[in-house]
Amino acid sequence: MNKEMQELEDKITKLYDAQNDRVSQYGLGFTQALTSVLGMFPVQEDDMHAEMPPKKSPYPQAFETWWSVYPRKVGKRKAFAAWKIAVGELSGRFLHVEKSNQHAADYLTELTATFADSPKGNAGSYTPHPTTWLNQGRYDDDPAEWQDTGDNDGPQVPVKFRN
Repeated sequence: MNKEMQELEDKITKLYDAQNDRVSQYGLGFTQALTSVLGMFPVQEDDMHAEMPPKKSPYPQAFETWWSVYPRKVGKRKAFAAWKIAVGELSGRFLHVEKSNQHAADYLTELTATFADSPKGNAGSYTPHPTTWLNQGRYDDDPAEWQDTGDNDGPQVPVKFRN
């Protein structure tokens, strides 16, 4: 090992030992002790308990609202792409309304909430992924279809097994 590397290692060892001494002597936390030893960043008590600012979502609020309503939480990025297309298609229906995109997003969220409260929206793994639901335009389905549980007539027996 060359001389410069040895000197650097010695400095690091001294700092580490000093930090350990301060932690045991004063009961300081690791971060507080380390910054105190290094003397680079003064630590305020408020800094030790400060909360991080909330992380901003990369998605618009209207999509986040829709996402919070949809019953399955899979494929968010692809769902966002499909949601933008659906909102664009729906906004064409509301051209006579000011802020037709916002109106379309709100309308889609209302339809989604109706779907989410239905048996088809609560079918667990049988509930379609959000991207599928949007891409197939299922928001245009008759909401009465969402109420159908499919088992009103009892179990379905294939024709070849019937008497």
